[in-house]
Amino acid sequence: TYNNQEKATKNDFENRLSKVIVQFAEQGENAQLYTKNKRMDRDISLVPTSAITGEGIPDLLYLIVQLTKKYMESKISFSANTTKASVLEVKQTQGYGATIDVIVSNGTLRSDDTIVVCGMNGPIVTPIRALLLPHEAQEMRVKGEYRAVQSVSASIGVRIAAVEDLNKAVAGAPLFIVPRNLKPAKMAQKRREVIEDLGDEVQKSFADLFSKVDKGGRGVFVQAS
Repeated sequence: TYNNQEKATKNDFENRLSKVIVQFAEQGENAQLYTKNKRMDRDISLVPTSAITGEGIPDLLYLIVQLTKKYMESKISFSANTTKASVLEVKQTQGYGATIDVIVSNGTLRSDDTIVVCGMNGPIVTPIRALLLPHEAQEMRVKGEYRAVQSVSASIGVRIAAVEDLNKAVAGAPLFIVPRNLKPAKMAQKRREVIEDLGDEVQKSFADLFSKVDKGGRGVFVQAS
């Protein structure tokens, strides 16, 4: 696209680019146009984008993926044995009642798992009733039919229906699963102790939230996920 521009447009771009590079230099940072940056690990890459046409956004996303893969591969590796998930929203789903939309950022979640969720009146410990995914080309937030699956792996958004009531689940809090090797029949005592610890841990997020809220004044307090 740059090569197709008129000379005046190219000159204007080069002048603006030079000013940006100087502004970074004044802050003690080296910056280069991303196509000319030979020291990606030290110099900041500048990616021109257009808020009108969206041009440059694919280049920016590609650069982020490449840098992440090159410099953070060890930190983003998938671990099936370490499940991390967060509750995004509590919703009513036809046929299932109160459900929670969850982001699984690592590991796997199975339909036979028991989960521990932060609740307004204390931790909610419940077996999963169903893992629900939207049909292909349908977004999680869009109303429509869902299909039940046996398991999901990171990274993915999934809707969870549970045996226990999820109406009081807290959005923005983490979700834990009870270790699958702790069977109720064989390791009942150990399982109870682990569930109690997970419940205490998950409720910390709720306590942290309210410790930051000034309830002495007037107004409406809103928590958004």
